[in-house]
Amino acid sequence: MRFIGGLNRAHSRFFRYQPHTRAVMDVGPDEVIISLGGRFRLLFDGPFMWNSPELEFSRQPRRINSYVGLRRRGQDEWTWFQTLSVNEICAGLASVGATEIAAPSLRTKDILPVTLLGSALLVGVGLVLLAVVPLLNTRDVPGIQTVAAVSEIAGVIALLVGAACGIIHLWGRPRRRQSRS
Repeated sequence: MRFIGGLNRAHSRFFRYQPHTRAVMDVGPDEVIISLGGRFRLLFDGPFMWNSPELEFSRQPRRINSYVGLRRRGQDEWTWFQTLSVNEICAGLASVGATEIAAPSLRTKDILPVTLLGSALLVGVGLVLLAVVPLLNTRDVPGIQTVAAVSEIAGVIALLVGAACGIIHLWGRPRRRQSRS
């Protein structure tokens, strides 16, 4: 069985694959394979493979952007496959021996394209760009004011996006309950 969708998986410490990246899931009797990139597979690493009996999956139906989570039995990290046909994929996975488990609800921080370290990186880049602007404004070189203005705009955008993503990640962390004795 073949399904078309998107993949949202940790790609690096800073960013994830975008859910709109075209991905193809092939469900076979022995293994489940996800290939990325369509015709341009050389641009992405992969394919991602799981043996069917060792595969656990979880359905996360949503009004928009439903996901099927995949992981090897005993592992913690999920690979999220974005799809419009959640029930069909889950039925196909169950038919080849994969185990459906109830996973906690998918949170925004789990599918955000920027990780917590990525948001810190964006904030740092934004601060560096904003720190360079006063140095550029003191120069009397033709066109340097344009470079300073572009640097300022890029710095503000990077700072705001990084801060917003960082807040989403920190808000989504489990809070420790302290008991008072």
